[in-house]
Amino acid sequence: MPPVIVLLLVLLALVAALAAAALLSVRAMSRRLESTVRRAVGIALAEDREREIAEARTFWAEQEARAAEDSLDGVDMDAVSVDTLVAENTMFLPAPRGFVDETGEMDPEFADALRSALEEMISESDRAPLPSHPAQPGFVPQPTPTPEWTDLRLLELVEVGTALKDVRPGPMGTLDVYVFEDETTLCIAPGDQATGRRIREAVADGTDVRLLGTSRLPGAHALTFALSETETVYVLADRVVASL
Repeated sequence: MPPVIVLLLVLLALVAALAAAALLSVRAMSRRLESTVRRAVGIALAEDREREIAEARTFWAEQEARAAEDSLDGVDMDAVSVDTLVAENTMFLPAPRGFVDETGEMDPEFADALRSALEEMISESDRAPLPSHPAQPGFVPQPTPTPEWTDLRLLELVEVGTALKDVRPGPMGTLDVYVFEDETTLCIAPGDQATGRRIREAVADGTDVRLLGTSRLPGAHALTFALSETETVYVLADRVVASL
């Protein structure tokens, strides 16, 4: 074989080896870059999630502090009777001992005194009604007595099969508001944009969305919604508060 051909073959083999090495190097660099990008995205998402959780907890702390002071403000006694106010703001207090007989009837004198006390507690000013959505400034949720009451309300929604009629996203994903046909409202913090959007689209399409199950986990609360006989979605939140 002529020396020139041998030299060409050697050069071709060398070029092929260099090309293979370069290709392997590029692939390794690509994998390292992809891993770095994924790690950076994961860190950014985790930081954003922590920020949203912190904002949600701050929001709830502020609302709970204000709810105790403002829950009875802004009510016009000329337009609303005491009986209506008691029905709308049930506190689930135990019956006063000594003022209720064996048949459950309240002593008339005590009932009149209770009515007078409630009338004195309610402001008669003409302030505008409080905002009805957490995204609006000045929103104050109606306080619920205990977390146990929220759990009982959730179980009732499951047992009765009350349909969901609206899902309202809160500001910056801090919370979502789920409204049922019986006007039960669930404030879920922090909000889940993807799941909330899926449920909201199903409700908008006329799907009969219902709460299928609920469970309290250590530091979290899980809700299961049925979008159809074969499709379910799960909502995992730090906190769930029910109100009427």
